[in-house]
Amino acid sequence: MRHILAHIFTYALAIGLVVGAVLFAWVRSEQLVIAREADVEPRVLDQDTDFTSPAWLAFGERTYRVSCQNCHTVDGSGRGMYPPIQRMAAHLRAEGGRDYLLNVTLHGLYTGTYGAPMPPMPELSDAEVAAVNNYILLQFAGGAQEPGAANLFRPSEVSARRGQHLSEWEVARMRPPIPTAEALGRGVRVNITTDAPAVPEGKDE
Repeated sequence: MRHILAHIFTYALAIGLVVGAVLFAWVRSEQLVIAREADVEPRVLDQDTDFTSPAWLAFGERTYRVSCQNCHTVDGSGRGMYPPIQRMAAHLRAEGGRDYLLNVTLHGLYTGTYGAPMPPMPELSDAEVAAVNNYILLQFAGGAQEPGAANLFRPSEVSARRGQHLSEWEVARMRPPIPTAEALGRGVRVNITTDAPAVPEGKDE
């Protein structure tokens, strides 16, 4: 009987150690997330409202490298099944364009033009979404397409776009009419009156 009790105690102890290790790892990861949001982001947000400042641009660049660069490449030119994201400032001047860019980041995009859909990224914080969009607008702008500091995104705009439960196709239908790909040098247009996306004159984005 004592042998049985000893085995039971040993197994219970082993299970307890495993559960404790898993719980500790989870708590530690939560602490790291909290530390990241409570320490890193406020230094960018609370103390600096200039969205063209080095701190904001570095924050946006870091987010881009982690979340976007693998598909869209270091200069935003894209490759293969992943579209370019250069010269996107034209969307800011179109009706609904600001909301569209944020929706693409938060809810994803699929037009059928490229082989891979843009996945939704709701896990990014409001600050990260604003910063990475501003980085793309500034870093990959083309000449006269500089967006201007007053047109850059704020985290409060991002929070207003959350919770809509939009599909990638629904986001594609919201794309505002913008100049042709040839006129922009880049930019896929989606025919929002049908399900079929249209790439003008065979141009890439």
